[in-house]
Amino acid sequence: MSIKSKKLILIVCTGNTCRSPIAEILLRTAIEKDALSESYQVSSAGIYASDGQTASENAQKVMQAKSCDLSNHSAQQVTQELVKNAELILTMTQSHRLQLASDYPENSSKIHLFRSFFDQGESDVMDPFGGNLDDYAHCAKDIEAAIPSILNYLKQG
Repeated sequence: MSIKSKKLILIVCTGNTCRSPIAEILLRTAIEKDALSESYQVSSAGIYASDGQTASENAQKVMQAKSCDLSNHSAQQVTQELVKNAELILTMTQSHRLQLASDYPENSSKIHLFRSFFDQGESDVMDPFGGNLDDYAHCAKDIEAAIPSILNYLKQG
């Protein structure tokens, strides 16, 4: 199956330097381990991202501790094309979800909170930006906890 025929999962946060890169690499790794990588590709973007920014230093450190490499991450802004091409869009917060649903109403049915399948309710992933390493580790833990529920959702679809 070619890259073009894979279904895109887009993960969205504010700047695409902390939460969404962490979620992107963790979900991609889980999808590969679960043999879903034939069907899905994972990318991330930010509503207010500056294209080309690297992942934050603490995000890189937390992921290095999990044997994941964010050193080549390059931030990108959410675009109409990304939203249109995505099969599933997972946002870090309710405000991100509402912003995207407002900006792209024709795609609102595929926009969900990252933790919505996990929590049986609305639960944001808090932004560690500007925080210490523990804040980033807590963020990564919140993201990791939700990944099995996302994999189950993908298997049902």
